[in-house]
Amino acid sequence: MTADIIAKLRAARGEHRPARAASDGALRRPRLQSRSTCTAVAVAATNWCPLPRAMQNESAPLGVSAAFLVTFAADNAPPQNALEERRSTRSLVQVLKRRSQETGAEGPLVDQLASEMHFVTGGAVAGPALVHVAHAWDGSFSDLTTLVLKDAAGELDKRYSIDVFSTDLLTPSDDAVAVVQRAVSCSSEVLLVLDSKAVALGRLWVLFEALLALDAGKLRVCCSAPGGYGVSEEALRQWQGRIDAIDWVLAETTRKCDDKRLRAQADRLWELQGKGIERLLAQLKKFLRREIYGQILLGAVEAGNLKAVVGLLDSGANPEQKDAFGNTVEELASSNGRPDIEEVIFERRMRGKVHCDLSAFFDPHELLNSCDDVPEDVLVPFLTEPSIEEAIYSDEDSMTQQSSGVQEDVISGEHLFRGIV
Repeated sequence: MTADIIAKLRAARGEHRPARAASDGALRRPRLQSRSTCTAVAVAATNWCPLPRAMQNESAPLGVSAAFLVTFAADNAPPQNALEERRSTRSLVQVLKRRSQETGAEGPLVDQLASEMHFVTGGAVAGPALVHVAHAWDGSFSDLTTLVLKDAAGELDKRYSIDVFSTDLLTPSDDAVAVVQRAVSCSSEVLLVLDSKAVALGRLWVLFEALLALDAGKLRVCCSAPGGYGVSEEALRQWQGRIDAIDWVLAETTRKCDDKRLRAQADRLWELQGKGIERLLAQLKKFLRREIYGQILLGAVEAGNLKAVVGLLDSGANPEQKDAFGNTVEELASSNGRPDIEEVIFERRMRGKVHCDLSAFFDPHELLNSCDDVPEDVLVPFLTEPSIEEAIYSDEDSMTQQSSGVQEDVISGEHLFRGIV
């Protein structure tokens, strides 16, 4: 999707990307002037709609719009034959630092973009953001941009707080931990971005942000890999291992001073309050299993992979998992013509249901009042089923005698009830 939008934007501009050497690290700033010629193309391509004013929060952390990210990624993409390290966010940060040193620019990039309007949407490219993004700098910046664009769902002016743009890269804050805490607490949501190798789960900064968001009930998780989390049993095993390997003690930071500050702050936040980091970490693992297994289950059902579906359900995936449109996996299996998968999901789903007695559905007194209108063979099974109070006996011998006498009636009543429904 990102590639198509970029191509249309370039075609509308009449631009062609010149060949650049692999060593060329200079960044070109996105062109943000008003260009009416490409507005119709971009709006048609993305079904854009403006961000409601009610969703704009002035106290939220500053971020950049999804439209800006698309333009920025298009103008600063590395050569196609660039190494994986060159495509990472960390590499982009180094280039941003070098450009700031050369131009003498100070402060975070969002401050420099404060008065800019995007040439496609006409909206501000920087401002208060609803979503804070927690990600690893070792992941692909292009994949991150694609994920943000997908998450925006056509709202190109929706802004995201991303540390690359919202922090001063040349002069880090004296209390970066407090900055992150404020960003998480003032955001409506925190989007945890995982790449195909889940590198973010081994970074202490990301775990700190994820635990803060989980404790506040505002954490979401998405995978930036082109194929998502996968759809196979092998993908399930890989993600099981990655989640199980999450370890607060072994998580790393680039700077040793950040490591000490983060761990000290975590102790003050959770250990001294009795919550405990390990307990929160266990909750995070449970949350990740539920979300990730559910997404793999959706993919396995769509792909018709019965073995993967069974393995996911055995691992605790929710048989009532829904896709982005509200369709359950059972409905998807039926729609795709896979009754075998549908039956497996139905059976697992019914295991978690409480099957009430017939008396919970029908009041015997109401049936008696309408007995003249109901055939005797239909009415009797329901009236002969014992109520909950009648079924409780203090004497075990009485219980045994009564159970043999009513067993046939209860069974016939249940059979008849199913036939009526």
